[in-house]
Amino acid sequence: MALTYDIHGPADARETVLLSSGLGGAAAFWQPQIPALTDAGYRVIAYDQRGTGRTGGELPQPYSIAHMARDVVEILDATATERCHLMGHALGGLVGLQLALDASARVASLLLVNAWSRPNPHSARCFDARLELLAKSGPRAYVEAQPIFLYPAAWAAANAEQVAREVDHAYAHFPGADIMRARIGALRAFDVDDRLGEIDVPAWIACA
Repeated sequence: MALTYDIHGPADARETVLLSSGLGGAAAFWQPQIPALTDAGYRVIAYDQRGTGRTGGELPQPYSIAHMARDVVEILDATATERCHLMGHALGGLVGLQLALDASARVASLLLVNAWSRPNPHSARCFDARLELLAKSGPRAYVEAQPIFLYPAAWAAANAEQVAREVDHAYAHFPGADIMRARIGALRAFDVDDRLGEIDVPAWIACA
């Protein structure tokens, strides 16, 4: 299945940044960052992950971060991109770690934002709560609760209109309960903590 992606910036750029989104999976997440990257001279690829945004279709079962990393290789091949700087947020950062382990020759560097190498009890509790909301109260309650997990309370209160727009957008583009459960399952199963020493590309870690 072909994945949907957008290419921004100069076609003759010497370096490419590939943007990999978090749990929502859609390329639109990166709209605020793309102009700064293209202005800096990078060719930028942003893509909708399998089952999200404009990329439809069913997911392989059981779905895994390794599947998502193979999708990135498919995009790199389709765009004639030998290597990329992969910038990943949350789940997208996990995809970057997996890609660096499975196909390090395709990775020039990693920039990982709020990513992790193995689950911890706090993140597990957060995902359990999200799954319970989805099962018992449905997609609208699920997306309404997202800001509680994502943002500091003071920031969310001060930016209530922006948060409301994001919630409405997330609900309008919700990929479906089955796909979301499979994506959360892939997150929960991911654990490369004992393999981090195998990663031989530069990596920058950002967290908040």
